[in-house]
Amino acid sequence: MHQGVAHPGTRRATGVGPLSRGWVWALATLTYAVAAVALTYPGVLSFSHAALGLPGDLYQNLWNVLWVRGWLTGHHALYFTPLEYYPTGANLAWETLSLPGTVVAALLSRPIGLAAAYNSVLLAYWVADGLALYVFARTVGLPRVSAWLAGLAFMASPYFVGQMMGHLHLVGAFGVPLFLSVLWKLYERPRVSVGRYLVLVGLLALTTYVVQDYAVYAIAVAVLLLFLHPARPWRRVLAEWWRWIVAIVAYAAMVAPMAYAMLFGPLAVHAGAVTPVSTPWVVNLEGLVQPEPWGLFVGLAARWRLAPDLLDGGFFPGFVLWAAVVVLLLTKRRLDPRYRRLARLAAIATGLFAVLSLGPVLHVGDVTTAIPLPERVLAALPVWQDTWPVRLAMLTALFGAILVGVAAHAVRTRWEDGEAEGAERARGRRIVVVAGVLLIAAASWSATFRATAVPAVPYARVVREAGGTVLYVPPMLPNTRMGYGSAEYIYVEAVLNRPTPEGYVSRIPVSTVRRLNASPVLAYLWGLQFRHNHAAPLAGAASSGLSPYLKRYHVHSVVFLAQGVARPAHAVAWLRHHLGRAWQMRRYGTTRVFTRQS
Repeated sequence: MHQGVAHPGTRRATGVGPLSRGWVWALATLTYAVAAVALTYPGVLSFSHAALGLPGDLYQNLWNVLWVRGWLTGHHALYFTPLEYYPTGANLAWETLSLPGTVVAALLSRPIGLAAAYNSVLLAYWVADGLALYVFARTVGLPRVSAWLAGLAFMASPYFVGQMMGHLHLVGAFGVPLFLSVLWKLYERPRVSVGRYLVLVGLLALTTYVVQDYAVYAIAVAVLLLFLHPARPWRRVLAEWWRWIVAIVAYAAMVAPMAYAMLFGPLAVHAGAVTPVSTPWVVNLEGLVQPEPWGLFVGLAARWRLAPDLLDGGFFPGFVLWAAVVVLLLTKRRLDPRYRRLARLAAIATGLFAVLSLGPVLHVGDVTTAIPLPERVLAALPVWQDTWPVRLAMLTALFGAILVGVAAHAVRTRWEDGEAEGAERARGRRIVVVAGVLLIAAASWSATFRATAVPAVPYARVVREAGGTVLYVPPMLPNTRMGYGSAEYIYVEAVLNRPTPEGYVSRIPVSTVRRLNASPVLAYLWGLQFRHNHAAPLAGAASSGLSPYLKRYHVHSVVFLAQGVARPAHAVAWLRHHLGRAWQMRRYGTTRVFTRQS
């Protein structure tokens, strides 16, 4: 076996029986679960009746669970829905259904309720992230305590705290560390059985079904490790080419249902065409010292932040990483060469993926520079161009967590050098654990984590009885600021199970975009959310075009979401006047439902 780094089979891992190893796993799972609950306080107190996170994409996640539940019970296909963007429909193979989690949540949703089912899967994803990183840290040679702290630093990094606010699929990164753990062994040991290769691609397929972006990133790391792995495995990989061919074929078979729907399913030509790769990513130099206020994220504290101008979590793991770098610089000469090599590998990968997460061009504050970044080159690749650069911060957090683990080991060895007694060594381990936990908590704590109530739909029966399709006001228009109401109605649509000519799934067909942008009716109705309707000059065209629009798309119900409109009384009056007596209005709290009378 190559001795570039320590491995679980070395002195530190010997003498561990099955029972004690089981206790280690139980303790790690328990502590990571406690951390997940603590970091989501006080939102977790609403576990049974509100979903953890903020409105917006959270509603899309709930829609996904309900849609998968309908698929499991045989009510519709999985990867295409005719309900959204009627009559075009939407290709859900490009939607992040995150099947491993949504299948479990769908099965749990009836016995324990939708909110509790979603929260259970979200927290399970997060705990699995920590455990998977623990496995990877042990694989690369870190002792248990250091590997445990690395797992905690990974799951509690600001990147994942941010994704917990509404991105179920992006929280499920556990497949990547597990994939890298198996890959590390493949690169290290010659003549591994074909079964190990199948396990490798099985984990990659699992990651693909959680979120496609992470599968692309896992492959990128696999290529990087060809040259950074201590065993220098690229020659061995070439020598075992036929095993890799078998693995690639097996992976293609595993992801064939999704791949077929993406490439050949309905709307495959248009799906993903509007995925952005040119969002302005910001290098916040001021954040080196004083972070800007981030509302609910203010508890994430000062850190070196390379972030997009979005709440998408493009962060370093925080000042925990800074502390780890300082420790490693101060203790470099005292470290065993195998750990120095591991630290160097992790530092190179952390820096590389941090730069790649910044996007195609460099932005400093509000100033856009012409300095190109490597992402611009990657964006020209067929697969990479449909990913979000900022999500590479997950890999920054992953390798940054390995640096944290190496630094923890370096500190611990100060109490174990020379003739240190057993009591002194134990004291050193306790100090490392307590200091590491406090540092990670200070960098990641969010005392204002919220939960969002699952919307009740009291008018569901009325809309179903009316038949036809549903029009929401304000409608969702692309390339504009999306209001609260338009984010909520995707979940409501799943409850109603009625088609709607406007939708909210992430990948919008180009034909639908053109129709939405070219409609004076939708432009005017969208403008109702603003105090000054910028589409007011279209009022005449909207008034005359409203009735033909409703007939064209067989609309029998108009749902007016008052919370998304600036002047609701004025908007209701406009609708009542132009819909006419053939439409009956009913009140449900702040919502108004107009139904066509037969």
